[in-house]
Amino acid sequence: MTEDDKQQAPCVRWMISRRRFLEGAATALAVAPLLSGCEFANVEGAGEGIEPTVDFDLSDSDFANLATVGGIACVDAGGGIEILLVRADQDSVLGFERKCPHNTLDMGECDNNPLPGTWDANTRTLTCNWHQSVFNDKGERVSGPTPRGLARYEVTFDAAAGTGTVQVLS
Repeated sequence: MTEDDKQQAPCVRWMISRRRFLEGAATALAVAPLLSGCEFANVEGAGEGIEPTVDFDLSDSDFANLATVGGIACVDAGGGIEILLVRADQDSVLGFERKCPHNTLDMGECDNNPLPGTWDANTRTLTCNWHQSVFNDKGERVSGPTPRGLARYEVTFDAAAGTGTVQVLS
């Protein structure tokens, strides 16, 4: 491109190749999980229809699987937020996003899912049985094709009472 071309069409200098655009998009996606610890401004209407907390009780048939270590149950907090509860050990229940980031396939034992996730209490890992992505108890990616870890939700659990609360919105 000559100097005359640059002066006549200054925006041409800003055009980027498809490859450079895709590299930038991939970088943005790679950085996105790092933003999970950032605070964002409250947007009008954000969070509508979402329950700020969701209570569960193991005596309820929807949560009966959580009575044993490794058991999994599903929680719909509204607004498209679906949570996977996992009985990690005798005293704790963990909350993760329910869809694996690899192909957004369901890891819950609900809705007649043929391949629910499995919890290994010895290694404290959750495996998505669709494509074998593995996550640790913090939701971090351990292995597999998934591009990132799972979002985590804070759960308080009273093992003696068999009740708990999932903190959906902070």
